[in-house]
Amino acid sequence: MNKNNNGPVVTVVVPVYNVEAELNRCVESLVGQTFSDLQIILVDDGSTDLSGELCDAWADRDSRICVIHKQNGGLSSARNAGIDIAEGEYLGFVDSDDFIEPDMYETLLAGMVDGEVSMVTCGRYVHMGDTVRNEFSTPVVMRLTSADAMKEALLGNIIDVSAWDKLYRRELFDEIRYPYGRISEDAAIILQLLDRCSDVVHVGKCLYHYVFRTGSISKSTYSHKQFDVMYNCREMTAWVEKNKPDFSMDINSYCCAQMAGMIECMICSPGARKEWGEDYSAYWGLFRHCFQSYVTLGGHKKVEIARVFATRMHLYRLFWLARQVRNGVKRYV
Repeated sequence: MNKNNNGPVVTVVVPVYNVEAELNRCVESLVGQTFSDLQIILVDDGSTDLSGELCDAWADRDSRICVIHKQNGGLSSARNAGIDIAEGEYLGFVDSDDFIEPDMYETLLAGMVDGEVSMVTCGRYVHMGDTVRNEFSTPVVMRLTSADAMKEALLGNIIDVSAWDKLYRRELFDEIRYPYGRISEDAAIILQLLDRCSDVVHVGKCLYHYVFRTGSISKSTYSHKQFDVMYNCREMTAWVEKNKPDFSMDINSYCCAQMAGMIECMICSPGARKEWGEDYSAYWGLFRHCFQSYVTLGGHKKVEIARVFATRMHLYRLFWLARQVRNGVKRYV
């Protein structure tokens, strides 16, 4: 792999905010990569604990690490700050409370087999307490067209919308940045990024460790901030209608799954439905609209499509939870 103008081959951007207990594990997994030609950008997003000092200590120990200290602006702002100074030919992201396998970037780089491949992705290990499960792995290496990769991302089969289990050609981010101040920001731009790709490679195996941490923005109980998922769905739907109308069924499926997740999260978060009742109604409204559109687009296969759809989205559990709420089961109130 040739260097880009004598700079690093891969830039890894790590947003950092109040993760003093997890940061060392994350950075250790980066500096110990079997592929060493890295630029590691730690973006201290206004941390109020010792995270900023830990970032500086790591920069003193390893010349490949540079640190940005900035006012708190959220995950999108931190990622964008890193993208703006990235020097690598390729770009990756790692969340600071997660960690990666030692050969992650060597393996992802190997997937960039020619100039037609613009993005390489992998599976992940999901850590929930003492439980670890595999997600989005495949038995073989797969090469997908841009259109096929987009469809897989919307259906959530072998590709996820997340930013951090992928390696990108840096030019994909020319004129594209994560929306400021929004959570679930990965989803907001994934279709645009995939649309710029020629081909996408999935290396098959799990290389990223996604860790559920109490208090994490994306891994906590419901708050109104999570309404950003609704904004993402609306914007993604508008983008598909304008640019990829053949994916209408897929975007409706994606939005239904997202709304179902938000509804279940609210049902299982004490007091959420009472405090943010308008959010709850909006989720159900979009869910009903997208489900109806999905079934309508299915034509003569409506009944079978509805059955398969409900099973895939785990809607039976959602409807059971909703009925428990209506029946006054206290643990969901």
